Parts: sequence; structure tokens; C-alpha cells
Amino acid sequence: MKLKLACWTTVLALCVVPAAQAAEFSFTPTLTNDYDFRGISLSNQEPALQLSFDVAFDSGLYGFVWGSNTDFGVPGVDTEIDFAVGYGNSINDRFSYDLGIVMYTYIGGSEFNYPEIYAGVEAAVSESFTVGGKLWYSNDYAASDEAGTYVEVNATYALPIWDMGLTLHAGYSAGDYWDLVEDRNGNPVGSYVDYSVGLTKDVGNLSFALKYVDGSDLDDVPGSNLNSTDSRVILSLSTTLPWAE
Repeated sequence: MKLKLACWTTVLALCVVPAAQAAEFSFTPTLTNDYDFRGISLSNQEPALQLSFDVAFDSGLYGFVWGSNTDFGVPGVDTEIDFAVGYGNSINDRFSYDLGIVMYTYIGGSEFNYPEIYAGVEAAVSESFTVGGKLWYSNDYAASDEAGTYVEVNATYALPIWDMGLTLHAGYSAGDYWDLVEDRNGNPVGSYVDYSVGLTKDVGNLSFALKYVDGSDLDDVPGSNLNSTDSRVILSLSTTLPWAE
């Protein structure tokens, strides 16, 4: 409850930032063949339209509202809208950090709403290679009243051919919430690993992303793609407005 209150308080604080502070606004629509969340399909392995409204201030403060259609097996709950506020800045020429809080909300399913806080660092190893890590924590993960933790490591590398980028990701989910989730044998999952390998390519104002995703050892719903962690290939197309000249 305290984390939820802190989340909404922080979002409201962003809304009253003095108008005199310079800000940049952007809007990004994304079309993808699957809504992947930490290796789990939240769209029943069906296409998803995702929209993001972002604002960034010169101070390093930022916020966004992000939405997507969903399908995770609850009738009448088919839209997720997330609200986030964060602060990021550079430590020096190589290192930067990022802190923030997110509130996950579901239209028609407010009982599933929950908050999560995060802290991350990123290092520019070279002009073409960056690597970073981020820790996520919720005291009410998936509105379960149990804690959940997610640790991820990400890397990007600018390939020397075709102006493409290589993306690497590995994540680890653990916490009391995952002790409540049982596999098909009735044993607690406890934790699980997800990873992905992908390619990105910009063509004009359009951005293409292709990645191979695997949710590791989580069990799927038998005879269904609901909350699937099957290995799969995900393609997405996005653009950010206003377009650069």
C-alpha cells in the first residue's frame, strides 16, 4: 500500500513541475506480433498495438504513459496502461544511472494494479558497445500482496554492417511471489530466467526490431498460449513523433 501511494504521489509531482522548465514531448506507436513481458506472452501470442507518451525535462526528470492490449486469461481485462516517473543522468562520459517508479494498471481489472520501483546503471564501453543492469522491486507483485524482484542485464552493439544493432538481454525473476507459483508437478517455481537476442534497424523514421525470446523453465497453460513462455521470434515496428528533420 505504501509503495502504491508513493507511486501516485510521484506521478502527481511530475504534473506540477514548473512550466518554465524546458521539456521535450514525444509519442511512439509500436506494432508487434506479441506482447513480451520478461519472457512471458501477455497477449496470448497475438499481435499488440502499444502506445507511449513521453516527457523529458532538462534536469533529467522524465515520465511516460504506456499502453497495450493484453490477453492473459481474465475476461474483460484486455488493456494495460502504465504510468511512470523517473530520473536519469550521467555520472561521467561513460556511466549513467536511472531511477524510477511504475504503476501497472488494467482497465476493467483494478484489482490487478500494482507498483514497481527500479534502479539501473549503464556504461558506454566504447562508441559502439553499451552494457547496463537494472533492478526492479515490488512489494505487491501482480497484486498478490507478495514481493517480487527482477534483475536484468542488457547490452547493445552497433554492428559494422548495414547500420544494424545487436541487442542482448538476460533477466532473473525471484521473490516470495514466485514461491507461490507452482509448476505442473505442484512444486514452487521459486525463480526463473528469461533471455533474448535481437537485431534492430532504422529505416528513415521507422524502427524495426527482431528478437528471439525464451522464458526458460516456466510452465505454460496446457493447450493454450496464455502466459506462454515458449521460445519464439518477435517482430516489432515503431516510430517516434515528432519526426526528426
